[in-house]
Amino acid sequence: MDSSHTAWHLWLHHYGSAALFFFVAAGIFAVPIPVEMLLITAGAFMSHGEFGVPQTLIGAYAGSVCGITGSYLMGRTAGHALLIQ
Repeated sequence: MDSSHTAWHLWLHHYGSAALFFFVAAGIFAVPIPVEMLLITAGAFMSHGEFGVPQTLIGAYAGSVCGITGSYLMGRTAGHALLIQ
């Protein structure tokens, strides 16, 4: 495992579902974050009892909804102007 995967793993383990929410939202919106790997890691933490299932699922779901909504709003407001240029 390289150092970037270890850093994501540590952040996720330390901050829990709040970090999962932020990383999923940012990863869907624009930042190149390995969201799939984070979700798999969160699932492993849930199976070992380190993360609560409801909190983790809510964090992942809310992060994806916020990221998708942010991407849509950015495209809706600035997309046409960017296409014309």
